[in-house]
Amino acid sequence: AYGKREGTATAWTQKGDTLSIWNYKYGMKNGRCTTWIYTDSILTGRMEEVYKADQPSDSALYFVVYPDGKERLQNRTLYDSDGKITLNDSYTNDIHYRMEYEDGILAFISLFTDGRLSSTAQYKDNQANGKTVMYYPGTDRIYKVEIYRKGRLMGSVEYDIEGLPRSYKVLEEDGQLHPCDSSTYENLLLIDVHQKIEK
Repeated sequence: AYGKREGTATAWTQKGDTLSIWNYKYGMKNGRCTTWIYTDSILTGRMEEVYKADQPSDSALYFVVYPDGKERLQNRTLYDSDGKITLNDSYTNDIHYRMEYEDGILAFISLFTDGRLSSTAQYKDNQANGKTVMYYPGTDRIYKVEIYRKGRLMGSVEYDIEGLPRSYKVLEEDGQLHPCDSSTYENLLLIDVHQKIEK
């Protein structure tokens, strides 16, 4: 229609470098859209997104661009058919962070570059909910487990490098974590966090 963008639109910087290439349909972003990021006129990043009727669709990728022109993926976001985020990967220094979304539950995972787990956590309604597990660097051995309900830390257990529990703590009436024995902590684990919240 008159006045609505249709097809491919390209924009350039004042120096003539490509700034963006976006695709339109019925005046809305549709298909692959690429944007180049400049810092002090130097190319430092590239964003590649897929849209459907102006809404994020399929994926969004962000690449860091180095002075030699090489690129490194720094962030990846995947979307379902309704435009909701299902997965987000980000890469910072030696850690790979992953967030997976399903039925309102967020699973947060961080990994070292060698693929070993750094930590895992679960969230619901933007609050820590369930188990958070931390690992000794360079190993597959658990350092600490924390139990959360609706963002509140309910209990924890720490392990030595051999995998033996060395301390247990639970939340008491004064709102503080206090040392406890293993049976008290294990009773905390018998409650299914997600089922309890749904009731």
